[in-house]
Amino acid sequence: MKGSFMKWGYILAGMLLLSLTMGIANASLPQVGDTVLIVTQYTGLSFLWMIGNITDLDDSTICLDCLKAESVDGSGNPGPHVDHDILGEICLGKSSYLYLKVVPEELKEEAIDSLEN
Repeated sequence: MKGSFMKWGYILAGMLLLSLTMGIANASLPQVGDTVLIVTQYTGLSFLWMIGNITDLDDSTICLDCLKAESVDGSGNPGPHVDHDILGEICLGKSSYLYLKVVPEELKEEAIDSLEN
């Protein structure tokens, strides 16, 4: 009796481990051509949200064609005016951004529109 419980315990633990590793395997790192959302510190206590397509990527920098940029303060209210020099081709050191998320292609337009509102 005790042996059958241990057997089911091992099977359950194996299934749990398998499901966790499958979830990790599905997570993808950004690649050239991906659309990404990047958040970085801007001025003072405000943050800069940028959406763009990755054009170059190496060990220390990420370059993207910035399609939209918006600044917000810590409360989520609109922050200081964004310099339009940010739009277009920009490169960031990988240690300078706080958040990076690959945006699925089907949500790209929705993500850009959400920064406008």
